[in-house]
Amino acid sequence: MDIHEMVDKIEVQINKKIEFAEDFRYRYGLQEAMATVKDVINEYQYENSESNHIKKRLTRKDYFFKKFPYSKRCLAGIPNMCVVTAGLIETCPYFSPEKYAIFLGTSDTCINCWNEPLSEEGDK
Repeated sequence: MDIHEMVDKIEVQINKKIEFAEDFRYRYGLQEAMATVKDVINEYQYENSESNHIKKRLTRKDYFFKKFPYSKRCLAGIPNMCVVTAGLIETCPYFSPEKYAIFLGTSDTCINCWNEPLSEEGDK
């Protein structure tokens, strides 16, 4: 989701809440409506405050594309190789050790493996 879609989504939510507040004002009076509007504003400020955002951990995919920005991507947006082949982990967690780690760029297991956060001790 890009920034414009996110702004549009927030605007729609705000407009719905403002419509609710205006309807509330019409039905119950100005004092209660103003309290509702203040609640909406406070909720918006809380949702968009910097302290409320959790810092996103770097995934294997993000780390790989930071190191190799021009490498090929699959249709799923992951690198066109196994995480093991890229050297980020020792063994593939989704395939048994007696089999080779077969890279399938469209499989959910490969996509999930690339989208896992980097661990401090396991990943290189």
